[in-house]
Amino acid sequence: MKRDTFKLTTTELANEVGLSRSYLYKKAKNIGLELNGQYTKEDLKKLKNGTKSHKKSVSKSVSSQEKRHAKETLKGDTFSVIEKELRNQISDLQKQISTQNEQLKAKDEQIKMANQLADQSQKLQADLQKKLDRNNEKLLNVNRTKKGFWSQILHRF
Repeated sequence: MKRDTFKLTTTELANEVGLSRSYLYKKAKNIGLELNGQYTKEDLKKLKNGTKSHKKSVSKSVSSQEKRHAKETLKGDTFSVIEKELRNQISDLQKQISTQNEQLKAKDEQIKMANQLADQSQKLQADLQKKLDRNNEKLLNVNRTKKGFWSQILHRF
């Protein structure tokens, strides 16, 4: 084996010269090169010659196809991600609404109880005030009519 000979697989050779495998087969056939796994520097140079324009067009077509595919995938993924996020947000908002409704019901019950307690307090205070007024009236009557023992007894009849 010569020093300038390289042992490469077809894929490695395609990567080395910067071509796709299919184009490598076409190019090798056109220049009469047998793809047998052993290649010289001259074989590599022949394969590399004139491939710049093809390399660009291949990379452009691949990149544009990849871009289109990426955009379509991204659109689909983006929509599905956005849809999932929106569904999650809707679910969270519905949970918040139900929690707030429960809290409102509890607050309504508290307000109802507070109103009942305030009503009871007012009634008790009114009753207490009536009792105090009656007691004050009795005391005033007792003070006005402070007469002697016999006069009170005889005066009642």
